[in-house]
Amino acid sequence: MYNIYSILIYKYVIADALESSNFVLSFQLLSRTVPSRSQIIDVLTDRNKELEDIVFQEIDMFLKGLNINIVLLCTFYAENNLESSAKCK
Repeated sequence: MYNIYSILIYKYVIADALESSNFVLSFQLLSRTVPSRSQIIDVLTDRNKELEDIVFQEIDMFLKGLNINIVLLCTFYAENNLESSAKCK
């Protein structure tokens, strides 16, 4: 399972990657510590396969709400000339 130690590894690997020329090596190490899709689903469903559809529906609803907020933020930034971003277009 992933715990505070995994989070600390992420923190130090990312910090090392940003401060050194060993970005590729650091990224490889970081990518190995990321949980697999099946591990994430197991955690979210508490290993109950019957809950998978419900979890995916909840994730979909969350992402739709998140997208609405991102669009609103991009619109606000554009209308007020605060920052330009190609991702907002």
